[in-house]
Amino acid sequence: MSKAMHLPHVHSFKVSGKRYRYVRYGGAGKGIRLTYDPQTEFPLFIAQYHDAIRQLEYIKAHTPAVEPKETFAGLYKAYVASTEFRQLAHSTQDRKRRALMYLVDDHGWKRYAQMNREHVLQLRDDISDTPEAANNRVKDLSALFRWAIATRYAPAKFQNPAAGIPKLKPLNAEGYHTWTPEELLQFESHWTVGTMQRLAYALMLFTGARVSDAYRLGPGNQIDGCLQWVQQKTQREVVVPIHPALQDAIDATDHGDRAYLMTQYNRPFSSAKSLSNWCTKSYIAAGLPDRCVAHGLRKAGATRLAELGATEHQLMSVFGWSSPAEARRYTEAASRKRMAKAAISLLSCKENE
Repeated sequence: MSKAMHLPHVHSFKVSGKRYRYVRYGGAGKGIRLTYDPQTEFPLFIAQYHDAIRQLEYIKAHTPAVEPKETFAGLYKAYVASTEFRQLAHSTQDRKRRALMYLVDDHGWKRYAQMNREHVLQLRDDISDTPEAANNRVKDLSALFRWAIATRYAPAKFQNPAAGIPKLKPLNAEGYHTWTPEELLQFESHWTVGTMQRLAYALMLFTGARVSDAYRLGPGNQIDGCLQWVQQKTQREVVVPIHPALQDAIDATDHGDRAYLMTQYNRPFSSAKSLSNWCTKSYIAAGLPDRCVAHGLRKAGATRLAELGATEHQLMSVFGWSSPAEARRYTEAASRKRMAKAAISLLSCKENE
């Protein structure tokens, strides 16, 4: 066990495999990062730790008292207890709690009404090495402050400091990798119809179900030849006809009565995370590259439908999107592909004249 684990006020966590340690002394502002490794540089680490404690004790002793309601921590507590927050999807609630709690740990003692645009930009840029997380941080702060203004929790003249903050360019503009036809075929060659792995694959590919929905789907969702459920993320109802390949996988697999997908212990998966981890192992076993993840099957399904001529509104119905913007990405890509093929065909005809 790390020696750092025995020291009070030391908070340790991992981000992208890298270990971070901070000293956070209740109500004394932002934590101070400990840069030395307690395993290999313990004398330097312990000296840095004691210096951080002294600094935070000084800050705490010279910080004017603030009414709890006026602090960022007080605002956060009121927000997560609100009806608006509790109406969000459970997965969204969990993500927002984790993201905002990092800020509460560092800034919970401060008056949130004094936060300005420059502060939000700094909070965004603090984690700019993960642009998606940085953009979500701004988004979460903006939602928090919008709630405070709408419910008059905030002072009358308070304005949302996170409004209009530009997004950072994501590391991967396309997001999750869309499985290629070759990758789909490779998986199907390895996991045949009748295996639980093939059923999970078919369930997500032919319905567009996210992992957060797939682990809960079962015979009870099967109505008149369709699968019908309310998406956990959007709370929108979707009704998708059961594709023959999916029906074959259902019929050939010894699935559960409550949920189709079962663990090796013949129990339903307990969470979306547990199903996602299990799926990743099945992709590795099939020899697929690391870029292949469960959500990529949803994108592969949307790509297939768009290339077959599905309209934006048809894609919206299947995938539960509330705006045509997401569907348009797929229809426009499919249109470009068809036009490129037609153009090359014309060129070939011309060259053969």
